[in-house]
Amino acid sequence: NRRNGFMNLEGQHFSIGKDYFGNRLASEGNWKQQGWSAKWDGSFLSSKNEQTNINPNLNYSDNAFLRHRADISKDFKSIKIGYIDDHERNEFRNASDKISPLSYQFFDYQFYLSSGDSSKTFFKLFYRERYDQRADSSRLKPVAKAITAGGEIKLAELKNQRLNIIAAY
Repeated sequence: NRRNGFMNLEGQHFSIGKDYFGNRLASEGNWKQQGWSAKWDGSFLSSKNEQTNINPNLNYSDNAFLRHRADISKDFKSIKIGYIDDHERNEFRNASDKISPLSYQFFDYQFYLSSGDSSKTFFKLFYRERYDQRADSSRLKPVAKAITAGGEIKLAELKNQRLNIIAAY
């Protein structure tokens, strides 16, 4: 139903001669229905790079890349409750399945309570966490965790003038 938004799913194949092969699956969408709103985009790419190298243990030719973002909320006219996330995983491996030190992952999510879409003065209270990982010699391991709670106020009642206040702990 086009009046509610759109959803897209696509597949792609990439190749450069015999040197590079990749397959990608992606989805995106923006949907609004009965006070619910969902906006997302994401993709997964698996690729192989046929490199010749004197030392095959240093040739990180296989790559798996995952990325997604989402914002899901329910609007109750004067109040909105929602969830936002952002995730990325980029992993490189060699022929003996050793992980590259360039590999990483992060996951960031947030729960929030905000003013509804029709409010002239915007407010938002949120709780947010972020996790970061990096490669050691065999796997991705946790290296950082951040927790933030805070609030935001945007005053936009006057034309050409805005006041934004953000406080977090």
